[in-house]
Amino acid sequence: MNCAHSVVKAGLPSPVRLFHLTDMHITRSSAGDCAYVRRQQAERRLVFRRPEQESSESLMDAYLRESGSADCLVMTGDIIDAPSEGNLAYLREKLAGRSFFYVTGNHDWCFPPDHPVGPEGQYAFRPLLERASGFPIGFCTRKVGGLTLIGLDNTSYQVTQAQAEAVFAVLERGEPAALCCHVPFFCDTLWESVRDYWQQPILTGCPDEVLAQSSVDPGGLRPTDETRAFVRRLKTFPNLAAILAGHIHFNHEDRFSAYTVQIVTQTAVHDPVEERFGREVPHQPGTVRWIEVQ
Repeated sequence: MNCAHSVVKAGLPSPVRLFHLTDMHITRSSAGDCAYVRRQQAERRLVFRRPEQESSESLMDAYLRESGSADCLVMTGDIIDAPSEGNLAYLREKLAGRSFFYVTGNHDWCFPPDHPVGPEGQYAFRPLLERASGFPIGFCTRKVGGLTLIGLDNTSYQVTQAQAEAVFAVLERGEPAALCCHVPFFCDTLWESVRDYWQQPILTGCPDEVLAQSSVDPGGLRPTDETRAFVRRLKTFPNLAAILAGHIHFNHEDRFSAYTVQIVTQTAVHDPVEERFGREVPHQPGTVRWIEVQ
C-alpha cells in the first residue's frame, strides 16, 4: 500500500490522526439498476481498473482495514463513480459502524456527461447519497478530539453565500479546524501541475489571468463574486490549520495562506494517464494519506 504522510500544526491538546481517502471511483451496479447504468458503470470500470488488475473494491477493503487505527476516516468525494444502486449499497455496507467524515465529489451524485454536474443533477440524487453516507450535502461538521472538521461541497467550483456564512460561523469560534472539500483551492504551484496534467483550470477560485491560459472555455469554472469573497476571507483565519481535498488525482501539499496548508491526496487507481491523454502521470497510483494534526 502506498501511503503518504503529513503533519499539521494546529495547537491541539493531543494529536488527532486522520486517514484521508478520496477518488476511489467504485464502479458497481446491481440488478436494480437500469441497463444504461449497468453498461455505463461497466465501461467506467475499465478506466479505473482493467479486468486483469486488482479491483478498486479490493483496494478499498485494504484501505479501510488500514484506516482502523485512525481517529477518523476522512473521505473527500468520488468514492463512488456514480449514484447507482449498486454503488450506494456498497457505500452503506462499507461505512457501517465506522468513524468517518464524508464530503461529496462531482461523481458521487451524477452520471456525467448525461446528467448535469450543477445544482440540477445534485438535487436529483442528493437524497440517495445523504441516506447512504449519513452526511448532508452542502455543509456539515464533526468534532474529532480538539479538531473541528468542516465539510463543504464545492463540486460546482463555487461556494454559495449560505455555505460561506455556515463555514465562517464555525471558524469564528476560534477553535482549530480543517476544511474538507472535493475540489482544491487555487495555489500557484498547484495550478502549474493541474495545467500540465489536465489542461483545464479545475480548481476553486482561479484568478482571471489563470483562466485566460486555459485551452478551453472556463465557463462555470469562473469564480462568482461570492466564491472570490469566500476565498479571500478564508485566508484570514489563523485557526484554519488545513484544507483536505482530492479531485485532481495526484498528490500535492502547499500553503493556501500564511496560516493554512492545503493537502491534496491522490488515491485514484486509473490506468496510466499517458494512455488516454498522451501526458506523463505525475503520481504513483493508489496513494492514500495519514495526516497527524498536532
